[in-house]
Amino acid sequence: MKKAVTNEIGLSIIPVSSTKQPFKSWSQFQKVESPVADWHTHYANGGYVGIICGKVSGNLELIDIDEKNDPQHTITKEFLSLIPQPLLDRLIIQTTVNSGSHLIYRCQEAEIEKNQKLALHSDGAVIIETRGEGGYFCTHHSDYQIQQGTFNLAEVEFEIPVISKDEREFLLETARSLTRYFPKDNKINSDGFSYNEPAVNDFNSTFNILELFEQNDWEVTKEDDEKVYLLRKGSKAQHSGYYFKDSKLFYCFSTSTGFIPERPYNHFQVLKTLENISDYRSALRRLPELGYNLTNKKEKISVEDIAGYLNNVGVRYDTFIQDLTHNGRLIEEIDYNTLFINLKKHFEKEIPRTRFEEIIKSRYVKTINPIQQFIDNNIHRNPEGTFEKWLDCITLENKNVDRSIVLHFLKKWYVGMIAQALEGEFPNEFFLTLLSVEQGIGKTTLLRKYVLPK
Repeated sequence: MKKAVTNEIGLSIIPVSSTKQPFKSWSQFQKVESPVADWHTHYANGGYVGIICGKVSGNLELIDIDEKNDPQHTITKEFLSLIPQPLLDRLIIQTTVNSGSHLIYRCQEAEIEKNQKLALHSDGAVIIETRGEGGYFCTHHSDYQIQQGTFNLAEVEFEIPVISKDEREFLLETARSLTRYFPKDNKINSDGFSYNEPAVNDFNSTFNILELFEQNDWEVTKEDDEKVYLLRKGSKAQHSGYYFKDSKLFYCFSTSTGFIPERPYNHFQVLKTLENISDYRSALRRLPELGYNLTNKKEKISVEDIAGYLNNVGVRYDTFIQDLTHNGRLIEEIDYNTLFINLKKHFEKEIPRTRFEEIIKSRYVKTINPIQQFIDNNIHRNPEGTFEKWLDCITLENKNVDRSIVLHFLKKWYVGMIAQALEGEFPNEFFLTLLSVEQGIGKTTLLRKYVLPK
Protein backbone atom coordinates (compact mmCIF):
# COMPACT_ATOMS: atom_id res chain seq x y z
CA MET A 1 0.00 0.00 0.00
CA LYS A 2 1.11 3.57 -0.60
CA LYS A 3 1.20 5.64 2.54
CA ALA A 4 1.44 9.35 3.09
CA VAL A 5 4.81 10.36 4.49
CA THR A 6 3.71 10.68 8.09
CA ASN A 7 5.30 9.63 11.34
CA GLU A 8 3.67 6.18 11.31
CA ILE A 9 3.88 3.73 8.40
CA GLY A 10 3.99 0.40 10.26
CA LEU A 11 7.76 -0.04 9.92
CA SER A 12 10.47 1.09 12.32
CA ILE A 13 13.41 2.26 10.21
CA ILE A 14 16.78 3.79 11.11
CA PRO A 15 19.49 5.46 8.99
CA VAL A 16 22.74 3.49 8.79
CA SER A 17 26.14 3.88 7.15
CA SER A 18 27.29 2.00 4.04
CA THR A 19 28.88 -0.49 6.46
CA LYS A 20 25.42 -1.13 7.99
CA GLN A 21 26.25 0.63 11.27
CA PRO A 22 23.62 2.90 12.89
CA PHE A 23 24.63 6.53 13.24
CA LYS A 24 23.24 6.77 16.76
CA SER A 25 21.59 4.75 19.49
CA TRP A 26 18.55 2.93 18.13
CA SER A 27 17.42 0.58 20.91
CA GLN A 28 14.31 2.69 21.60
CA PHE A 29 13.10 2.00 18.06
CA GLN A 30 12.98 -1.72 18.80
CA LYS A 31 9.89 -0.90 20.88
CA VAL A 32 8.52 2.33 19.38
CA GLU A 33 8.25 3.04 15.66
CA SER A 34 10.82 5.57 14.46
CA PRO A 35 9.64 8.85 12.89
CA VAL A 36 9.76 8.83 9.10
CA ALA A 37 11.61 12.15 9.20
CA ASP A 38 14.53 10.41 10.92
CA TRP A 39 15.41 8.33 7.85
CA HIS A 40 13.40 9.22 4.73
CA THR A 41 15.53 12.13 3.49
CA HIS A 42 18.70 10.12 4.17
CA TYR A 43 17.30 7.22 2.10
CA ALA A 44 16.01 9.45 -0.70
CA ASN A 45 19.47 11.04 -0.99
CA GLY A 46 21.13 7.66 -1.57
CA GLY A 47 21.73 6.51 2.00
CA TYR A 48 21.33 3.09 3.53
CA VAL A 49 18.62 2.30 6.08
CA GLY A 50 18.00 -0.55 8.49
CA ILE A 51 14.49 -1.97 8.88
CA ILE A 52 13.87 -3.27 12.40
CA CYS A 53 12.06 -6.60 12.61
CA GLY A 54 9.67 -8.04 15.19
CA LYS A 55 6.63 -6.60 16.95
CA VAL A 56 7.48 -2.94 16.35
CA SER A 57 7.14 -3.51 12.59
CA GLY A 58 4.02 -5.68 12.72
CA ASN A 59 5.74 -9.03 13.35
CA LEU A 60 8.10 -8.51 10.44
CA GLU A 61 10.70 -11.22 9.78
CA LEU A 62 13.33 -11.75 7.11
CA ILE A 63 15.19 -14.85 5.94
CA ASP A 64 18.70 -13.93 4.79
CA ILE A 65 20.31 -16.32 2.28
CA ASP A 66 24.04 -15.53 2.35
CA GLU A 67 25.41 -16.77 -0.97
CA LYS A 68 28.90 -15.39 -0.34
CA ASN A 69 29.46 -17.87 2.53
CA ASP A 70 28.62 -20.82 0.28
CA PRO A 71 31.69 -21.94 -1.75
CA GLN A 72 29.34 -23.89 -4.03
CA HIS A 73 27.13 -20.81 -4.64
CA THR A 74 24.03 -23.02 -4.79
CA ILE A 75 22.28 -22.34 -1.49
CA THR A 76 19.83 -19.75 -2.87
CA LYS A 77 18.73 -22.06 -5.67
CA GLU A 78 18.51 -25.05 -3.29
CA PHE A 79 16.31 -23.21 -0.79
CA LEU A 80 13.98 -21.49 -3.24
CA SER A 81 13.45 -24.75 -5.16
CA LEU A 82 12.01 -26.36 -2.01
CA ILE A 83 9.39 -23.65 -1.39
CA PRO A 84 5.99 -24.36 -3.00
CA GLN A 85 5.39 -21.89 -5.82
CA PRO A 86 2.16 -20.39 -4.37
CA LEU A 87 3.99 -19.53 -1.13
CA LEU A 88 7.14 -18.33 -2.90
CA ASP A 89 5.10 -16.06 -5.18
CA ARG A 90 3.67 -14.22 -2.17
CA LEU A 91 7.01 -13.33 -0.55
CA ILE A 92 8.93 -10.12 -1.16
CA ILE A 93 12.33 -11.08 -2.58
CA GLN A 94 15.23 -8.63 -2.41
CA THR A 95 18.74 -9.28 -3.75
CA THR A 96 21.77 -8.09 -1.77
CA VAL A 97 25.13 -6.60 -2.74
CA ASN A 98 26.83 -10.00 -2.27
CA SER A 99 24.47 -11.95 -4.57
CA GLY A 100 22.40 -13.15 -1.63
CA SER A 101 18.64 -12.91 -1.20
CA HIS A 102 16.22 -11.60 1.41
CA LEU A 103 12.76 -13.16 1.83
CA ILE A 104 10.48 -10.65 3.58
CA TYR A 105 7.13 -11.38 5.24
CA ARG A 106 5.00 -10.90 8.36
CA CYS A 107 3.47 -13.60 10.54
CA GLN A 108 0.80 -12.38 12.95
CA GLU A 109 0.11 -15.85 14.42
CA ALA A 110 3.66 -16.51 15.63
CA GLU A 111 5.90 -14.96 18.23
CA ILE A 112 8.91 -13.80 16.23
CA GLU A 113 12.10 -14.90 17.96
CA LYS A 114 15.41 -13.04 17.93
CA ASN A 115 17.84 -13.58 15.03
CA GLN A 116 18.31 -17.31 14.38
CA LYS A 117 21.05 -19.17 12.53
CA LEU A 118 19.19 -21.71 10.40
CA ALA A 119 21.82 -23.33 8.17
CA LEU A 120 25.62 -23.39 8.22
CA HIS A 121 28.18 -24.53 5.68
CA SER A 122 30.49 -27.38 6.71
CA ASP A 123 33.12 -24.86 7.90
CA GLY A 124 30.61 -23.26 10.29
CA ALA A 125 29.90 -20.15 8.19
CA VAL A 126 26.25 -19.06 8.27
CA ILE A 127 24.47 -19.51 4.92
CA ILE A 128 20.83 -18.99 6.01
CA GLU A 129 19.65 -16.97 9.03
CA THR A 130 16.75 -14.82 10.13
CA ARG A 131 16.40 -11.24 11.19
CA GLY A 132 13.79 -11.26 13.95
CA GLU A 133 12.86 -9.47 17.17
CA GLY A 134 15.44 -6.80 17.97
CA GLY A 135 17.36 -7.28 14.71
CA TYR A 136 17.36 -5.30 11.48
CA PHE A 137 18.17 -5.77 7.81
CA CYS A 138 19.53 -3.16 5.45
CA THR A 139 18.32 -1.84 2.14
CA HIS A 140 19.36 0.79 -0.39
CA HIS A 141 17.57 2.15 -3.44
CA SER A 142 20.18 0.81 -5.91
CA ASP A 143 22.57 -1.62 -4.15
CA TYR A 144 19.61 -3.79 -3.07
CA GLN A 145 17.07 -4.70 -5.75
CA ILE A 146 13.46 -5.81 -5.23
CA GLN A 147 13.04 -8.84 -7.50
CA GLN A 148 9.48 -9.65 -6.47
CA GLY A 149 6.72 -7.80 -4.65
CA THR A 150 6.11 -4.16 -3.77
CA PHE A 151 8.64 -2.52 -1.45
CA ASN A 152 9.41 1.08 -2.36
CA LEU A 153 10.61 3.12 0.60
CA ALA A 154 11.25 6.25 -1.46
CA GLU A 155 7.52 6.47 -2.22
CA VAL A 156 6.59 4.80 1.09
CA GLU A 157 4.79 2.15 -0.93
CA PHE A 158 4.90 -1.48 0.17
CA GLU A 159 2.75 -4.58 0.39
CA ILE A 160 4.29 -6.98 2.91
CA PRO A 161 2.66 -10.42 2.73
CA VAL A 162 1.25 -12.04 5.87
CA ILE A 163 1.89 -15.79 6.08
CA SER A 164 0.43 -18.35 8.47
CA LYS A 165 2.22 -19.93 11.41
CA ASP A 166 2.40 -23.24 9.53
CA GLU A 167 3.86 -21.56 6.45
CA ARG A 168 6.49 -19.83 8.58
CA GLU A 169 7.36 -23.11 10.30
CA PHE A 170 7.72 -24.72 6.88
CA LEU A 171 10.17 -22.01 5.73
CA LEU A 172 12.31 -22.25 8.88
CA GLU A 173 12.27 -26.06 8.99
CA THR A 174 13.19 -26.30 5.30
CA ALA A 175 16.04 -23.81 5.77
CA ARG A 176 17.39 -25.81 8.73
CA SER A 177 17.32 -28.98 6.63
CA LEU A 178 19.91 -27.42 4.31
CA THR A 179 22.61 -27.11 6.98
CA ARG A 180 25.89 -28.84 6.16
CA TYR A 181 27.39 -28.50 9.64
CA PHE A 182 26.86 -31.39 12.05
CA PRO A 183 29.20 -31.02 15.06
CA LYS A 184 29.26 -33.54 17.88
CA ASP A 185 29.07 -30.67 20.34
CA ASN A 186 27.25 -32.79 22.92
CA LYS A 187 29.95 -34.42 25.11
CA ILE A 188 27.71 -37.46 25.68
CA ASN A 189 27.92 -38.11 21.94
CA SER A 190 31.65 -37.46 21.58
CA ASP A 191 33.96 -40.28 20.55
CA GLY A 192 34.99 -42.45 23.46
CA PHE A 193 32.09 -41.59 25.76
CA SER A 194 30.24 -44.49 27.40
CA TYR A 195 27.39 -44.75 29.89
CA ASN A 196 27.90 -46.46 33.24
CA GLU A 197 25.10 -48.87 32.31
CA PRO A 198 26.37 -51.24 29.55
CA ALA A 199 22.84 -51.83 28.26
CA VAL A 200 22.61 -48.18 27.20
CA ASN A 201 25.82 -48.47 25.18
CA ASP A 202 24.52 -51.64 23.50
CA PHE A 203 21.21 -49.92 22.76
CA ASN A 204 23.04 -46.96 21.19
CA SER A 205 25.12 -49.19 18.92
CA THR A 206 22.74 -51.99 17.85
CA PHE A 207 19.08 -50.98 18.20
CA ASN A 208 17.10 -50.20 15.03
CA ILE A 209 16.04 -46.72 16.07
CA LEU A 210 14.06 -46.19 12.84
CA GLU A 211 11.42 -48.59 14.15
CA LEU A 212 10.93 -46.36 17.18
CA PHE A 213 10.53 -43.30 14.96
CA GLU A 214 7.88 -45.06 12.87
CA GLN A 215 6.00 -46.16 16.01
CA ASN A 216 5.85 -42.48 17.01
CA ASP A 217 4.37 -41.16 13.74
CA TRP A 218 7.60 -40.37 11.90
CA GLU A 219 8.29 -41.78 8.46
CA VAL A 220 11.35 -42.47 6.33
CA THR A 221 11.11 -40.41 3.15
CA LYS A 222 14.53 -41.08 1.63
CA GLU A 223 17.80 -42.89 2.29
CA ASP A 224 21.31 -42.70 0.85
CA ASP A 225 24.71 -44.12 1.78
CA GLU A 226 25.30 -41.46 4.43
CA LYS A 227 21.96 -40.83 6.13
CA VAL A 228 18.24 -41.51 6.45
CA TYR A 229 15.75 -38.67 5.88
CA LEU A 230 12.89 -38.56 8.40
CA LEU A 231 9.64 -36.58 8.36
CA ARG A 232 7.44 -35.83 11.37
CA LYS A 233 3.69 -36.29 11.13
CA GLY A 234 1.90 -33.14 9.98
CA SER A 235 4.97 -31.44 8.50
CA LYS A 236 4.72 -29.98 5.00
CA ALA A 237 8.52 -29.97 4.61
CA GLN A 238 10.37 -32.62 2.63
CA HIS A 239 12.03 -33.91 5.79
CA SER A 240 12.30 -32.94 9.46
CA GLY A 241 15.60 -34.53 10.42
CA TYR A 242 18.58 -36.68 9.44
CA TYR A 243 19.77 -39.94 10.99
CA PHE A 244 23.46 -40.51 10.21
CA LYS A 245 24.36 -44.16 9.75
CA ASP A 246 28.02 -44.07 10.78
CA SER A 247 27.71 -41.96 13.93
CA LYS A 248 24.19 -43.28 14.74
CA LEU A 249 23.14 -39.74 15.66
CA PHE A 250 19.90 -37.96 14.84
CA TYR A 251 19.61 -34.22 14.05
CA CYS A 252 16.18 -32.57 14.00
CA PHE A 253 15.25 -29.37 12.13
CA SER A 254 11.72 -28.86 13.47
CA THR A 255 10.78 -26.84 16.55
CA SER A 256 7.37 -28.55 16.65
CA THR A 257 8.76 -31.67 18.32
CA GLY A 258 10.39 -32.44 21.65
CA PHE A 259 13.79 -32.34 19.95
CA ILE A 260 16.00 -29.26 20.11
CA PRO A 261 16.90 -28.31 16.51
CA GLU A 262 20.42 -29.20 15.33
CA ARG A 263 21.47 -30.92 18.57
CA PRO A 264 22.86 -34.47 18.13
CA TYR A 265 20.78 -37.25 19.74
CA ASN A 266 21.95 -40.83 20.30
CA HIS A 267 19.47 -43.73 20.43
CA PHE A 268 18.92 -43.46 24.19
CA GLN A 269 18.26 -39.72 23.95
CA VAL A 270 15.88 -40.32 21.02
CA LEU A 271 13.99 -42.88 23.14
CA LYS A 272 13.60 -40.38 26.00
CA THR A 273 12.43 -37.62 23.65
CA LEU A 274 10.00 -39.63 21.52
CA GLU A 275 8.38 -41.26 24.55
CA ASN A 276 8.52 -38.09 26.67
CA ILE A 277 10.60 -39.73 29.42
CA SER A 278 12.09 -37.06 31.65
CA ASP A 279 14.58 -38.97 33.80
CA TYR A 280 17.39 -41.45 33.32
CA ARG A 281 16.05 -44.24 35.57
CA SER A 282 12.65 -44.33 33.88
CA ALA A 283 14.34 -44.60 30.50
CA LEU A 284 16.54 -47.43 31.82
CA ARG A 285 13.44 -49.38 32.84
CA ARG A 286 12.27 -49.20 29.23
CA LEU A 287 15.36 -50.99 27.87
CA PRO A 288 14.48 -54.57 28.97
CA GLU A 289 11.18 -54.20 27.11
CA LEU A 290 13.23 -53.49 23.99
CA GLY A 291 15.51 -56.50 24.52
CA TYR A 292 18.39 -54.94 26.48
CA ASN A 293 18.81 -56.36 29.99
CA LEU A 294 20.27 -54.17 32.72
CA THR A 295 23.16 -55.09 34.99
CA ASN A 296 22.45 -55.63 38.68
CA LYS A 297 21.53 -52.41 40.43
CA LYS A 298 24.36 -51.17 42.61
CA GLU A 299 23.58 -50.75 46.29
CA LYS A 300 25.76 -47.69 46.69
CA ILE A 301 25.67 -44.56 44.59
CA SER A 302 29.27 -43.69 43.74
CA VAL A 303 30.96 -40.32 43.41
CA GLU A 304 31.09 -40.92 39.66
CA ASP A 305 27.34 -41.61 39.56
CA ILE A 306 26.48 -38.35 41.32
CA ALA A 307 29.00 -36.34 39.32
CA GLY A 308 27.75 -37.92 36.10
CA TYR A 309 24.18 -36.93 36.91
CA LEU A 310 25.14 -33.34 37.78
CA ASN A 311 27.21 -32.99 34.63
CA ASN A 312 24.47 -34.47 32.45
CA VAL A 313 21.82 -32.03 33.75
CA GLY A 314 24.06 -29.05 32.97
CA VAL A 315 25.84 -28.20 36.23
CA ARG A 316 29.13 -26.45 35.44
CA TYR A 317 31.81 -24.43 37.21
CA ASP A 318 32.05 -21.19 35.22
CA THR A 319 35.65 -19.96 35.29
CA PHE A 320 34.51 -16.55 34.01
CA ILE A 321 32.28 -15.70 36.98
CA GLN A 322 34.07 -18.22 39.23
CA ASP A 323 30.86 -19.82 40.44
CA LEU A 324 28.58 -22.80 39.82
CA THR A 325 25.90 -22.56 37.13
CA HIS A 326 23.03 -24.74 35.98
CA ASN A 327 22.43 -24.56 32.22
CA GLY A 328 24.12 -21.16 32.15
CA ARG A 329 22.34 -19.63 35.16
CA LEU A 330 23.92 -18.93 38.53
CA ILE A 331 22.88 -21.55 41.10
CA GLU A 332 21.01 -20.05 44.05
CA GLU A 333 20.00 -21.82 47.28
CA ILE A 334 16.62 -22.83 45.90
CA ASP A 335 18.38 -24.39 42.90
CA TYR A 336 20.72 -26.38 45.17
CA ASN A 337 17.70 -27.80 46.98
CA THR A 338 15.93 -28.67 43.73
CA LEU A 339 19.04 -30.36 42.31
CA PHE A 340 19.45 -32.40 45.50
CA ILE A 341 15.81 -33.54 45.47
CA ASN A 342 15.96 -34.44 41.77
CA LEU A 343 19.22 -36.34 42.37
CA LYS A 344 17.54 -38.57 44.96
CA LYS A 345 14.50 -39.09 42.73
CA HIS A 346 16.78 -39.97 39.81
CA PHE A 347 18.63 -42.74 41.70
CA GLU A 348 15.62 -43.68 43.86
CA LYS A 349 17.85 -43.72 46.94
CA GLU A 350 18.53 -41.60 49.98
CA ILE A 351 21.76 -39.67 49.50
CA PRO A 352 23.35 -37.61 52.30
CA ARG A 353 23.17 -33.88 51.69
CA THR A 354 26.83 -33.56 52.72
CA ARG A 355 27.84 -36.02 49.98
CA PHE A 356 25.92 -34.00 47.40
CA GLU A 357 27.54 -30.76 48.62
CA GLU A 358 31.10 -32.10 48.53
CA ILE A 359 30.71 -33.44 44.99
CA ILE A 360 28.93 -30.44 43.45
CA LYS A 361 31.71 -28.20 44.83
CA SER A 362 34.55 -30.40 43.59
CA ARG A 363 36.65 -30.94 40.48
CA TYR A 364 34.30 -33.76 39.49
CA VAL A 365 31.95 -31.10 38.12
CA LYS A 366 32.91 -30.00 34.62
CA THR A 367 34.19 -26.49 34.03
CA ILE A 368 33.31 -24.08 31.25
CA ASN A 369 35.09 -21.01 29.95
CA PRO A 370 32.55 -18.88 28.05
CA ILE A 371 35.26 -16.61 26.65
CA GLN A 372 37.14 -19.59 25.22
CA GLN A 373 33.86 -21.02 23.91
CA PHE A 374 33.11 -17.71 22.20
CA ILE A 375 36.55 -17.76 20.56
CA ASP A 376 36.21 -21.42 19.52
CA ASN A 377 32.73 -20.87 18.09
CA ASN A 378 33.94 -17.93 16.02
CA ILE A 379 37.42 -19.16 15.10
CA HIS A 380 36.30 -19.73 11.51
CA ARG A 381 35.55 -16.03 11.09
CA ASN A 382 38.18 -13.90 9.41
CA PRO A 383 36.82 -10.34 9.38
CA GLU A 384 38.58 -7.75 7.26
CA GLY A 385 38.35 -4.00 7.44
CA THR A 386 36.77 -3.95 10.91
CA PHE A 387 38.90 -1.10 12.22
CA GLU A 388 38.38 0.83 9.00
CA LYS A 389 34.58 0.48 9.43
CA TRP A 390 34.92 1.57 13.03
CA LEU A 391 36.89 4.64 11.96
CA ASP A 392 34.15 5.49 9.43
CA CYS A 393 31.81 6.04 12.40
CA ILE A 394 34.17 8.53 14.08
CA THR A 395 34.11 12.25 13.26
CA LEU A 396 37.63 13.69 13.49
CA GLU A 397 37.84 17.09 15.15
CA ASN A 398 40.99 17.89 13.17
CA LYS A 399 40.19 17.15 9.52
CA ASN A 400 43.89 17.53 8.57
CA VAL A 401 45.02 14.47 10.52
CA ASP A 402 45.99 11.58 8.25
CA ARG A 403 43.41 8.79 8.69
CA SER A 404 46.18 6.16 8.56
CA ILE A 405 47.73 7.68 11.70
CA VAL A 406 44.39 7.61 13.51
CA LEU A 407 43.87 4.01 12.38
CA HIS A 408 47.32 3.04 13.69
CA PHE A 409 46.70 4.43 17.17
CA LEU A 410 43.12 3.13 17.23
CA LYS A 411 44.48 -0.40 16.78
CA LYS A 412 47.13 0.15 19.46
CA TRP A 413 44.47 1.45 21.88
CA TYR A 414 42.20 -1.51 21.23
CA VAL A 415 44.99 -4.07 21.65
CA GLY A 416 45.98 -2.35 24.89
CA MET A 417 42.41 -2.50 26.16
CA ILE A 418 42.19 -6.23 25.46
CA ALA A 419 45.61 -6.85 27.02
CA GLN A 420 44.73 -5.05 30.26
CA ALA A 421 41.50 -7.04 30.35
CA LEU A 422 43.38 -10.32 30.57
CA GLU A 423 46.72 -9.69 32.25
CA GLY A 424 48.06 -8.25 35.44
CA GLU A 425 47.34 -8.83 39.10
CA PHE A 426 43.77 -7.51 38.84
CA PRO A 427 42.55 -8.30 35.31
CA ASN A 428 39.37 -6.65 34.10
CA GLU A 429 38.07 -9.75 32.35
CA PHE A 430 34.50 -8.43 32.28
CA PHE A 431 35.55 -5.88 29.67
CA LEU A 432 35.54 -8.75 27.16
CA THR A 433 31.77 -9.03 27.41
CA LEU A 434 31.70 -6.00 25.11
CA LEU A 435 32.79 -8.33 22.32
CA SER A 436 29.73 -10.56 22.41
CA VAL A 437 26.61 -8.62 23.38
CA GLU A 438 23.88 -7.58 20.93
CA GLN A 439 23.51 -4.27 19.15
CA GLY A 440 21.71 -1.24 20.44
CA ILE A 441 22.37 -1.55 24.18
CA GLY A 442 25.02 1.12 24.67
CA LYS A 443 28.44 -0.39 23.85
CA THR A 444 29.45 2.69 21.86
CA THR A 445 28.39 5.04 24.66
CA LEU A 446 30.45 3.05 27.16
CA LEU A 447 33.52 3.11 24.92
CA ARG A 448 33.20 6.86 24.41
CA LYS A 449 33.22 7.37 28.16
CA TYR A 450 36.25 5.09 28.41
CA VAL A 451 38.31 7.26 26.05
CA LEU A 452 39.96 10.57 26.96
CA PRO A 453 38.01 13.62 25.72
CA LYS A 454 40.88 14.79 23.51
